[in-house]
Amino acid sequence: MSMKTVSTELFGEIREVSSLSEYVKRLKSIYYDSAAPRGWRGQSLVSWPLHPTAVRRIKKNGGSKHPFQNGLEQQVRKYEKELITRARNQGHGTNQTGSRKTDLELLATLQHFGAATRLFDFTRNAMTALWFACKNEEYHDRHGLVVGLQRATSSEKIDFGSGIYDALDSLRGRLYCVYEPTEKYDRMTAQQGILVFSRLVDREYGSVDFPPKDDVDPPPYEPLEGVTLTAIAPGLKDQLCQSGVEKPCRRRQLRKRCIQHL
Repeated sequence: MSMKTVSTELFGEIREVSSLSEYVKRLKSIYYDSAAPRGWRGQSLVSWPLHPTAVRRIKKNGGSKHPFQNGLEQQVRKYEKELITRARNQGHGTNQTGSRKTDLELLATLQHFGAATRLFDFTRNAMTALWFACKNEEYHDRHGLVVGLQRATSSEKIDFGSGIYDALDSLRGRLYCVYEPTEKYDRMTAQQGILVFSRLVDREYGSVDFPPKDDVDPPPYEPLEGVTLTAIAPGLKDQLCQSGVEKPCRRRQLRKRCIQHL
């Protein structure tokens, strides 16, 4: 039996799962692909665009209303440079050994402590992503979303030592970058967290530069190159909430239940 789909405003028609067994089946179908995702993100609503916190803040304040122009990238870049300068002036620019942090390392630290940056929180664990898609009881009657990033369009072998913006300017083609901070914090370690970023674009689906796929017909399809999108049905959210897995201390229980379906 083919997997159900749901029509979304931002992504078109995407695959839907309504049980843990369907979610695991979806994961297995993706992992069998040679370009299996290397990062996952869960969010409470499928209707939310894929924007990092810095972009959400700028849009909330009325910035960058012109799609397909580079104004958004320049606004976020200006904001981040000011943020980095203030952090260094306040003595936050060195790591635990006293060495100077790169701009990217400093942005990752600031992101961890709540600052708005271009860095997008992802995880290497698909179960953690599912937990984030289901944990907010306020949205249990609406579809959530799990995003998977494939190896084919990510880039980790870029030298950011000379500066994050020089590296971004040097990117050839449309690539997003996957970054795992060298300075680990307990929360990020527990969540198997990684950070995703790119030159910013202003598109309907979001601002991370995922190129659209050419072969998107007929549906159901994956509308973005190197990205898998899975809608999480309200019924699955309710099922997990009733099991108590919306609590962080119960995430092991979620993983254990999913393993039973393998």
